[in-house]
Amino acid sequence: MNCNPGSSMATFLGIPAGEIKVYPHHRHVNATSKYETSRKDTSDQPALPYGHTLANRRMQDLVDPAWHGGNNVVLQEHMRQDAHMTQAQLGPRLAGKVALIFGVGSVGPGWGNGRASAVLFARHGARVFGTDLDLSAAEETARLVTEEGGTATIMQSDVTDETAIAEAVERCLATYGRIDVLLNNVGGSMPGGPVEMTTEVWDHQFATNIRYVFLTCKYVLPVMERQFDSEGRGGSIINLASIAGLRHFGPNVVAYAAAKSGLIKFSQVTAVQYASKQIRVNTIVPGLMNTPLVEVRLSHQRGDGDVDAIRRSRDAQVPMGHMGEGWDVANAALFLASDESRYITATEIIVDGGLSAACPPPPAHA
Repeated sequence: MNCNPGSSMATFLGIPAGEIKVYPHHRHVNATSKYETSRKDTSDQPALPYGHTLANRRMQDLVDPAWHGGNNVVLQEHMRQDAHMTQAQLGPRLAGKVALIFGVGSVGPGWGNGRASAVLFARHGARVFGTDLDLSAAEETARLVTEEGGTATIMQSDVTDETAIAEAVERCLATYGRIDVLLNNVGGSMPGGPVEMTTEVWDHQFATNIRYVFLTCKYVLPVMERQFDSEGRGGSIINLASIAGLRHFGPNVVAYAAAKSGLIKFSQVTAVQYASKQIRVNTIVPGLMNTPLVEVRLSHQRGDGDVDAIRRSRDAQVPMGHMGEGWDVANAALFLASDESRYITATEIIVDGGLSAACPPPPAHA
């Protein structure tokens, strides 16, 4: 691989897509990705610091493999050259990475945040291991991935069960041998304030919006630490919060808002703790999104089932004039999963069309 100035990215070898396979005991779905790359010429060499591109693997003979700082002139110059390469030259942005996604399905037909992220990650070369409480929804996501020639393995998992989370991490490692990206996409709101909300609903809201993230990190962080110790590469953890954790924009969802606000702080604290291991932890904060959730759940929770009415109402709240889509969240997740964001950690990307910045105070007694 030539890494002289002006050279192009290494050729990514296309491998024909395989068939979907459902295993009877664990019901995983596998397929072969056309984006997998041949790395035989570098398999016996130590890895470069996390964030370095495949185009520069041959630079290892010029760079101290133990270097993890910012004072190596040769490496800095080569990365400066990378910045001027086109996306076509760089190739798939997640080539060689394994992404573990909790909440990979969708509550209804269409593109939720998790499904869009899984398909987009696979398009950019990642091998996806996805879990969802609804196995059929996860299988549909896997079908979409494999139809495009990507790699997806899925299993059913209940994030309120610590044992199930630990098993998902173990299965991902058994299947792909590593975890480079963790995307925590499970969550949902229930209406109510402190008086009218039951204790059971409160506890379940915290279990599905923040407690499970604590558990996924508990089991994935040691994996990424080992990767850093052996390769100099950590990983990227991406947590999905909500603008409800930043502002009170209308509905009373006290448990959901509290959990999502806590999730943002959890991400910041964890990010600082593991920064020296090159493990980045960031949060995506979606606003009002036009996903299947609107039709399946929100139109009944916050209206009389009139889907068009609630969509018009939500569109009107956003300064840009319309809700976002699952793909908007997925594009933010792709950036945070890729090496392009290698120096970004402990922060939030707000994907809300300006709503949280322009959000007026709620009406009295809302």
